[in-house]
Amino acid sequence: MKRNFIVAVLLLLLSFSLAATEDEYIIGAYSQYMLEGAHETEEVFSGLGKLLSEAGYNTVLYSMSHGSALDGRLEAALRALKKYELKSIIDDWGYRTNSSIGVTAMAYGNYLKLEAEYHYDANAKTYVEEKFAHDNADRHGHYLVFRHDVGKRSQYKPELYSNGYAWICDAAAGDKAGVAFSDPIFRWKAENASWPKNLGSEFKFYPRADRENRLYVRIAMMWEDMPKDAKIAEVKLRVLKKASEDEKDPNPYLELPLTPVQPELYDTVIMNKDYSSILKDPETGAYIFEYYTSLFNLSSDIYTIAYDGNFFNHISPTLHWYGAGRLAIDYIELEDELYRAFTVEDHPMVKALDKRLRDIAKLPHSESITHLYGKDEPLQGQFAVFNKLEKHLQSRSRRLITATNILHANLQKAGGLPGYSHYELFLEQADPNIVMLDAFALQEWGAGPGTLIRWNEDLDHRLFIQNKLDNMVLNHYLTLTRLVKHSPKHKDTELFFVPQIFGEKVVPRDSREWLYFMPPLSMMKCLQLLPLCYAADGILDFAITSNREQNFPHRTDEAFNRITPIAHEENYHNPRTMEDESFLQNLAEANAKIKVYGPITRKLNWQNAYCIDGLGKNQKPGSKIIKNMKVQSKEKTHYQGYVQCGEYLNDKDLPSIMLVNRRAIFKKGEPSLADWKVERDFENAPEQTVIITLNPDGDQAFGLYDPYLKNLYVSNNMVFEVNLAAGDGALLQVVPVPYPYTPPAPKRNWFQRLFGIK
Repeated sequence: MKRNFIVAVLLLLLSFSLAATEDEYIIGAYSQYMLEGAHETEEVFSGLGKLLSEAGYNTVLYSMSHGSALDGRLEAALRALKKYELKSIIDDWGYRTNSSIGVTAMAYGNYLKLEAEYHYDANAKTYVEEKFAHDNADRHGHYLVFRHDVGKRSQYKPELYSNGYAWICDAAAGDKAGVAFSDPIFRWKAENASWPKNLGSEFKFYPRADRENRLYVRIAMMWEDMPKDAKIAEVKLRVLKKASEDEKDPNPYLELPLTPVQPELYDTVIMNKDYSSILKDPETGAYIFEYYTSLFNLSSDIYTIAYDGNFFNHISPTLHWYGAGRLAIDYIELEDELYRAFTVEDHPMVKALDKRLRDIAKLPHSESITHLYGKDEPLQGQFAVFNKLEKHLQSRSRRLITATNILHANLQKAGGLPGYSHYELFLEQADPNIVMLDAFALQEWGAGPGTLIRWNEDLDHRLFIQNKLDNMVLNHYLTLTRLVKHSPKHKDTELFFVPQIFGEKVVPRDSREWLYFMPPLSMMKCLQLLPLCYAADGILDFAITSNREQNFPHRTDEAFNRITPIAHEENYHNPRTMEDESFLQNLAEANAKIKVYGPITRKLNWQNAYCIDGLGKNQKPGSKIIKNMKVQSKEKTHYQGYVQCGEYLNDKDLPSIMLVNRRAIFKKGEPSLADWKVERDFENAPEQTVIITLNPDGDQAFGLYDPYLKNLYVSNNMVFEVNLAAGDGALLQVVPVPYPYTPPAPKRNWFQRLFGIK
């Protein structure tokens, strides 16, 4: 017969427990507050701070423009938040020419290196990825290919060319004059697309910096067998006109004016002459020809027609070969002035950044600013500047953070290789001290039955809620956690996640679809706890507040409203929760556990994460001490199982398991479009019981300890029943106990002891 005993114990009595200060672990949220809109700054931040503190948050992110650091608003916000022991992450958009520049503005710097050997057939009706030896397709960095009307790829010569190859145009081999390089596009495409996307929006230019900003083009090339004073090649920079302009345009591209950086030595038409004074690649010796175009004149026809807010729809550096000799094009680099500022000494933009940092540091309570925020969800063009900006801030004792995402996750590679991963490339190229991933599963983007999330049934369907959680969130959590926690290179990299705690619905809200679905009831708690299965070093929710009546633009002539756990009115007045909503309460319950569990799991050695009793998802536990885990089948309901498990080891190789009950909610009634008052349409699922069987190690038995409840679970046959409410979670640490286990005798008072009463 099995007997289970539950005994309360003090954490200090467990020698294997891990101490950690609570303030080390960030439990934060994006507020969406912009300081210049908070006219009664201290009042509105005090109201927000009270609600956040009561819900277990210790950090909040908010934004500011240039004046807010100087006019008292930032100081007032810091003072108000200090009353509730809340720390700040600042999203600083400040920009004043030759005066002061905020971190977020500088994070808009752009840089890309285009290796010339990658090629596509511009005349093909359907794009086919070209494969060749040493093509680095297994990595994500070489994601661009180019139109070459003439020439061919060189032999593999890593000692001579960057990345081992160059693009060769050779008159002796029969090549004729023509376009040797142009029209960069993505190397990979979505499965159903006939053609990849253009290189364009990957360069996002900071709008307020246009007057000082420049776009630079650098071309590395070498040549031989060229007649004296012959024309070698001509360099151009073309951009695609905006979509509204190019539908019937026979020439949809505009040429931007290029100015040589060394005009006394060369022009856009490169001649065969002595270039001993120009820059050369230090490794290959290739000549570097560098040009720029100014981005300041946004009222000109060029920018009116081609500039789409803060990017061009297609950027095409173009090289025309005149047909003489043998030309080797090694690579082309693109960068703007904000990136360039970090590569030269005493650049005025970097000086302006330092002044901004000093101005902020002078404010009372500025020590409560834990991080400065970079460009949100940076694109490939901004990865390199993140690295340089972070190093610069480190030298000023400041920390940088931003969120990366699963952009272009649908891009597929040939040859059965795993698809493109945006956050992997960010981790590689930006090399951040903190990598933070936002991945949101609750999306519908339509009102028809083919777009609605399957909450209760269709377990094999891609829109079944558990499949969406796996495909859009947890698979990415797993990949990133393995990259960070199992790599010596990233052993000091912190890992943050951004749970979805918001919803967006098209107006009119009573009849239109959800874009992002607000997590109802215990689903909110579930999403908040899941990062603990993936060794999260911190959690930063998006988003905690909104004005629910504010219209955000959607498509051409539509709008949507955003719903969050805390609602406020215009200018952030009256932050509050609604009596008929459980959003913030569920977050508070989750945060209470994260406050205890988070500092413990971050000091353990993460091993793996997987689903217990999901459809075709069972895995064997990694630790030999854990024999088996399964979800007990009890009630008849829509479906059972789907408990997420994160496995850890301590320094004595004793396992800990973080369990989260993913089966959080069921939808009431027939499948249909959910109401704006979303919790009316859902109910919490019944609790589930996880049966955990442990193996003894010789004569050594084990129990399970929950540091939040401060309970030690023991069993004389080492079979344990752990009950998890809908969306709830528990960290269970395997601990040694005597075998067989004898529970301590109950304490008796003096009367019982005197008369022998048990």
